Amino acid sequence: MSRQEFDFRAKELRAVPAYRSGGFGIGEAVEMLLKGMRVTRIGWNGANQFLAMQLPNTVNGPMTLPFIFITTVTADTVPWAASQTDLLAEDWQEYL
Repeated sequence: MSRQEFDFRAKELRAVPAYRSGGFGIGEAVEMLLKGMRVTRIGWNGANQFLAMQLPNTVNGPMTLPFIFITTVTADTVPWAASQTDLLAEDWQEYL
């Protein structure tokens, strides 16, 4: 893909509502997680899903580094890995 084609495609992506439906990008979301806040995406399916950061509990747990987890619509918590859509989205917001 040429640079011109890439620039054109990037403009198309920025025009997609899921990417520009309010909020902020992943960088600010990570900064908020580091401050102990919770974040969510407007574009996620299902209510009450959010991310938070867990610090390691060296006394009772096997994790030795901080990690991000998601609380799902069924209130389960599991480690979270970002999708390409999540990384490029700008619809992140604080979860209150």
